[in-house]
Amino acid sequence: MVEPIKVGYTFTGWSAKADGIVSDMTIEAMYEKITILLSADYEMPDGVSSTEIIDGDNVSISEITLYTKKYNKAQFSAKVIGSTLPVKWSSSDTSVASVSKSGKVTVKKTGTVNITATCGGAEAICKVVVRKASIGLAVKGKKSAYKNVTGSSVKLNKNQSYNLKVAAVPNGKVIYKVGNKKILKVSTTKKPNVLKIKALKKGNTTLTIKVDGIKRKMKVKK
Repeated sequence: MVEPIKVGYTFTGWSAKADGIVSDMTIEAMYEKITILLSADYEMPDGVSSTEIIDGDNVSISEITLYTKKYNKAQFSAKVIGSTLPVKWSSSDTSVASVSKSGKVTVKKTGTVNITATCGGAEAICKVVVRKASIGLAVKGKKSAYKNVTGSSVKLNKNQSYNLKVAAVPNGKVIYKVGNKKILKVSTTKKPNVLKIKALKKGNTTLTIKVDGIKRKMKVKK
């Protein structure tokens, strides 16, 4: 007898039902529902590795966030209950993120993509949101408001102090390096994402800002 197929279920055998001692008998197919439990291993911006458990009962109920730089990979795994068939992986948009046969996700660009694990017709889906890793800078004088640094350089007045606000995605500890300390003085403030900068004399130098592996260079002119 040919085994019947039911999408999302595994055939486990036949059940025979008879009403007393009669010649007629009903035979019913028995099934076990296939359930896929997903997990995703990936590094968080604070440097700690995280394991996200996604209980996928044929629906998408969770999401993770990755970035275009550094935190741009995740390893998915699937635990299947009710089937011994292999798991197949797919991405809804490979231009945003691809997934290998083993469940390794690699980011390509910003966007949103669904990573799907299928087995015997059952599926579990996890949404992956890809954000752009970047460092935004804004300068503020004593009597002025913050002004975004849109280019690669900024002009400062000699002996005047400025606040330099660092807006990083993902956020983290701000590390800086001054090319020529005789031209530019940089110090920290009580706010972890704000630096105090001061042009000491005429000249050009470079200020490098680094946040959690993401780097941005800014030329400072006097």
